[in-house]
Amino acid sequence: MSIGRKIANLKLRTKLIGGFVCVIAFTVAGGGVAYWGMGRLDTAAGNAIGRAQDANVALNTAFWAVKQYQVQADLIINRDMAMVEEFEAVAGKMDVYRDQLAEMVDTEEEIAWVEELRVADAAFDKTFHDGIVPEVEHQLKELIRQYDGEGDAYLAEAAEAAGKIEQSIQAELNEAIAKSDDKVLKVRIEQLVAVKNLMYWMVKQYQNQADLIINLNPQCAEDFKYSAAQIDKWKEKVAAAVDTDKERQLLAIVNAADEKFDAVFFEKIFPEVQRIMENRIAKLDGESDANLGIVDDRVQKLIASLGEELEEAKAAFAADKALVEYAVLGFAIVAALVGLVLGWIISNMITRPIGKTLSVLETVAGGDYSQKVDYDSKDEVGQMATSLNTTIDAVAKAMQDVKDAAVREKEAQAEKAEQERLAAEAEQKRQD
Repeated sequence: MSIGRKIANLKLRTKLIGGFVCVIAFTVAGGGVAYWGMGRLDTAAGNAIGRAQDANVALNTAFWAVKQYQVQADLIINRDMAMVEEFEAVAGKMDVYRDQLAEMVDTEEEIAWVEELRVADAAFDKTFHDGIVPEVEHQLKELIRQYDGEGDAYLAEAAEAAGKIEQSIQAELNEAIAKSDDKVLKVRIEQLVAVKNLMYWMVKQYQNQADLIINLNPQCAEDFKYSAAQIDKWKEKVAAAVDTDKERQLLAIVNAADEKFDAVFFEKIFPEVQRIMENRIAKLDGESDANLGIVDDRVQKLIASLGEELEEAKAAFAADKALVEYAVLGFAIVAALVGLVLGWIISNMITRPIGKTLSVLETVAGGDYSQKVDYDSKDEVGQMATSLNTTIDAVAKAMQDVKDAAVREKEAQAEKAEQERLAAEAEQKRQD
């Protein structure tokens, strides 16, 4: 028996239930397709959102890297030590985003870029803490001003003592003038000239120091040495000129102060000027720039790479969206077609035999009992058709029986009438 025949033989209730089951099955299948589509879209959207967040982390890393340099620049320019604490806060945020970046990269190239970024950032931080901060702290001490003030004090002490020697020799010169002692007068004039020259070269030596500080010219150190040699020469002449204990004491003060002045110059001022001339801040800032350049380059590469991944994720999302839309639309069309076909089949199974039955009934009502309901099925409609066909046969037989009885009755009446006619003729003949 074919499948179609088996289905046709099913009970009408079973057919209807089967139709509803098919509708429910397609509804469930549609829900399954929708669930599958939503899951696929959710995965694709999650991937796209994740890539967008990754790109945002890379951008934040670049921002806080540049922010680090801004804080460093503020420290250098404004010499505000509060910027050190600010740098720590900014570096902390930079580290957070850098570590997040390290966790999200997934290619060997990206991993290498993150590692290079980390090394460069660590070098940047080290330059800041070990180089720039100490150098700014050193500059804030303004040691050159302190050293210059210390030298001024020694120079003033030496100049004061030399001035007193000058006054003493001037007094002796005045005494020689008063006595008109030409021999003593000549000696005192030479002694006074020696003291004047000593004082001149002391001032000249300070000028050399000031030139060195102001102009940052190393040649001034050589000039200082020359002035120091001249001072030593004239100190010897003054030493030969002094002849009183007071003058010798004053000269001892000059010698001690001059030695201290020279020591401040060579041990403090000149090294500090050399340090200033080295322009360590600029060199350290250059190192920072180089490390920041590496950081920025690697971050930009990561941004570009993550941007490509974001575009790929967006394209994948768009493709999945289109796929899901086509799948849902296709399933809806198939479901609609299957529903229509299934509805037509079930409807046809019910209405076609009923239509045939009505047509047969109309024929029977017209007196034609030869028509039968042609529907060979074991369902309710088939049973009804069988019963109807049996009824039609019974009615047709009954009607035929009635017709036969009527014919027999008519024949009987005709025969009787004939007999009566014959009898009447016979009676007429007898009478005649």
